[in-house]
Order: sequence, then structure tokens, then C-alpha cells
Amino acid sequence: MGSWLALGLYKQSQQEQKALKQQNAEQLQAQFYQMLLQNQGRVTLLNFAMQSQLPAAEAKQYLDKKAKEFNANFQVTEEGAVSYHFDV
Repeated sequence: MGSWLALGLYKQSQQEQKALKQQNAEQLQAQFYQMLLQNQGRVTLLNFAMQSQLPAAEAKQYLDKKAKEFNANFQVTEEGAVSYHFDV
């Protein structure tokens, strides 16, 4: 009986974690789209990291994925800052 209860709680916890991940992904995507609209399709790594509150490495990974998905262009400044340009 105890093991069935533990298994049930484990499965419930897994489902809740999956739902939370999905909610976070949707929220992140909404922030991304909002930034694109506000900035005429331009997003910098620093601005996205600050807005999304993601660590720089995760923000870069997310933007790189979206850049491939939407065929965005990149621009690197002399200081090394990366700017992503999406056609909106």
C-alpha cells in the first residue's frame, strides 16, 4: 500500500514539474515575441538575458535556437556584443 502511495505521489510530482516547465517555456516565448515587436525584430543577448532573467549561457542557447528556427541574422559589435535580427 505504501509503495503505491509513493508511486502515485511521484507521478503527480512529475506531472506538476512537466506543467511548470511548459508554463515557463510559454512565458519565455511570450517575452521573446514581445521583445521582437518592441525592437523591430532586434534582440541583444544582454537585453534578452535581463528581460527573461536567464543566465547568459541559457539566453544565448535560446536565442541561437530561435535564430535557426526563424533564419535570423547576427551582428557582432566591435565590443563583441551579439545582436540577433529577425524579420518581423
